[in-house]
Amino acid sequence: MDKKRVEQLYEYYKKYLLQNCISFWLKNSLDYEYGGYLTCLDREGKVYNTDKSIWFQGRGTWIYSKLYNVVEKRQEWIDAAKIGYDFLLKYGFDSDGRMFFQVTRDGKPLQKRRYVFSEMFAIMAFKEFYKATGRDEAYNMAITTYDTVLDIYRNPSKIVPKIIPETRRTKSHSFF
Repeated sequence: MDKKRVEQLYEYYKKYLLQNCISFWLKNSLDYEYGGYLTCLDREGKVYNTDKSIWFQGRGTWIYSKLYNVVEKRQEWIDAAKIGYDFLLKYGFDSDGRMFFQVTRDGKPLQKRRYVFSEMFAIMAFKEFYKATGRDEAYNMAITTYDTVLDIYRNPSKIVPKIIPETRRTKSHSFF
């Protein structure tokens, strides 16, 4: 593929990402009442389920922070990142330092998983939000959450088995 074609494709996808995809989520997913992001949206942006996946709260915080850091210093992007960041801090963590997998719209815990997807997306979000804002709290949360994941990886017995091993022996495809 020649350089001109690569540049055309770059501009096409950048325009589509910013004018269609990101603008859709900015317009429809920001929850100004309870914080965080509403993610169960139809094609018109209408909400059909208000439960919130914590991993997506991290992912949303990361993408808005990343856009702010890499594409342009738009206030709307860092404001959107802060909505997710604040929600993660307020409702994302259980008392044991692990993160929930899913919560209600107003942050009440619904589900906690053995996996560390919520934690991994939160680490990325905290790091990128720190880079965008310089807030030491975000940096410290990235380190603390990373340490939690490392501890789980090093001590997998801390995770309750999905299947009771005395009843049925299983082997996971992942490290948990």
